[in-house]
Parts: sequence; C-alpha cells; structure tokens
Amino acid sequence: MSYGFTMIHDFDLFDAKGYLKENFLDDPPDSEDLGLISFFDRHTDERELQLEVFGGPTIYQLLPSIGRVKKIVFAEFNASNRKEVMDFIASAKDAFGWEAHIRAFLKERDHSSYEPDITEVKRSISSLVADVIPMDIRKDDPLLGYPHKRFDLVSCHYGIESVTDDKAAFLGYFSRLVRLLRPGGRMNLSMLEGATHYFAGTQVFPAYPIKKEEMHELLKSFRFKDIVSERVIPSNRRPYGSVFYMTAIKG
Repeated sequence: MSYGFTMIHDFDLFDAKGYLKENFLDDPPDSEDLGLISFFDRHTDERELQLEVFGGPTIYQLLPSIGRVKKIVFAEFNASNRKEVMDFIASAKDAFGWEAHIRAFLKERDHSSYEPDITEVKRSISSLVADVIPMDIRKDDPLLGYPHKRFDLVSCHYGIESVTDDKAAFLGYFSRLVRLLRPGGRMNLSMLEGATHYFAGTQVFPAYPIKKEEMHELLKSFRFKDIVSERVIPSNRRPYGSVFYMTAIKG
C-alpha cells in the first residue's frame, strides 16, 4: 500500500522529543490522554510489581498506579525514550514536565480534602520507578536477561500495535507479553484502533490496524477473564479514528 510518505521501520531512529511535541503539549490534554488516565484510575487495583512495556518517552500512563502499585519496572526499546524517562525521574532541567496531565489526574482522583501539589506527584512517580531497562519484544526473552520474569501487572500503552503492521508479528509480540504476566495478574492495554501509521514529529511509523472487538477475542483465546474496555475518539486530528483501553485478568 502506498501512503504518499516514507514509513520508518527502524525504531532506533524514533524521535522522542518530536513525539512529545507532536502529541502531548495540549492543556488540557487530548481526550485520548484524559480517557486513559480516567479508565485506568478506575480499573487499576493494588499490585506489588508492575511492568510498563513499550513505555516510550512518557510517564502520564503511570499516574493511575500511584497509591496502588509498590514498584514499577519501566521497559523500553529506544534509548532516547529511556533517556526522557530517566531525565524526568532525575528532575533534569530539560525534562518534559507533564503538568497538564498531572492536573487532570488530580482532578480524576478528586482530592477535595487533601490536594497534593504537582511536585509531590512527580516525586511519587519517580519513587515508584525502580528500574528503567532496555527491552526488545522481537526476542524470545523480551527483557534481555532482567531477573524478574513474572509480574503482577503488565501495562502496555500504544505498544505492540505501534511497532509493526504485520499480523503474525503482532500476535507473536502479544504472546510474549502474556508470558510476562503471572496467573491472576492484570493486563492493562491502550491501543490505536484501526491505525496503519502514526507520527512522531516529522517521522511516520507503521501500525497494525487492531480493532477493539478483535483484541477482546484475542484476550479470551489466551484465557483472560473479567475483560473491561472503553473506546474514545481523539479530540485532535490523528491518522486513526479512535483508541481503546482494555483491562483483564489472566486466568
């Protein structure tokens, strides 16, 4: 298929800062970001150890874990994405601030009697993230030798559908994600729906056009239960019509 632009398949070239500027400068945040925060704040329960897979250069997806998860391992393929996250944790001068998303999270939590300030929320996220590690979902051992092999919560936002346009590869990547989750553990997913590509600044990357109903059936085929999902239409123009959020328990 011809798109009229050159698709990039080398994710070492991913422009972290371009992606952040392209997608996360709105105040208030886009409806898909607000929807993610709201959905997972309602559906994330108490867990010991969370694996954030394909974390990208973002941390806003970790906000619902505050007060519910004791430790997060942040796994990401691209070195510049990992640097953005580590800069945030270290309060580096040029780190992306996420203030608009934090304000949205505080509104979602409705702190009527006690209002944490933005700096306190940033400290909470930084203290939750125990490790920022490289990963490669194409490998049989995606965490590349990291000692923890099973997690209580596996969280993957705009990940496995955003690194390939090939169905067989997508299914293989998802199978590896499932292996990282212990029985009884929770999987949290956010996905572009029906997308063939997306933008990171001036770059264009491929996507597998997954549909919410297809993902629901895939989870069932892997014996997940208590599946809950929600679809949101982005308020800004995107090369996809909708996104969806999904959470389920591994049987």
